[in-house]
Amino acid sequence: MRLNDAQASRILKSVDVFGSLRVLVLNNYGIDDLSEDEYCNNLYCVDDNNVVIWQVNSPKSRHGSDAFTYVKISDGKIIAKKESGTKYLVDEKTGVATEIGFEK
Repeated sequence: MRLNDAQASRILKSVDVFGSLRVLVLNNYGIDDLSEDEYCNNLYCVDDNNVVIWQVNSPKSRHGSDAFTYVKISDGKIIAKKESGTKYLVDEKTGVATEIGFEK
């Protein structure tokens, strides 16, 4: 699967990770035809051709529709944050997100 043009136009944040891979946060705000899961799991790892390696798999938020707004690489690890301030460690190979804290 590749990011389509509409998705590519909504890239909010992009960070280079391993080799030619990038992790992207897509701005899904105001997109009415997305499921809650798609809205909330708006973090993708893609290659140079925008082929999706993984889409984040994060636990359901206790804050309702809670999308990712920020991603960074810290000490070689992918750290992402949602609108609510909940921080996650994201597995670089699978995209599985594990809650690691809170930061507003």
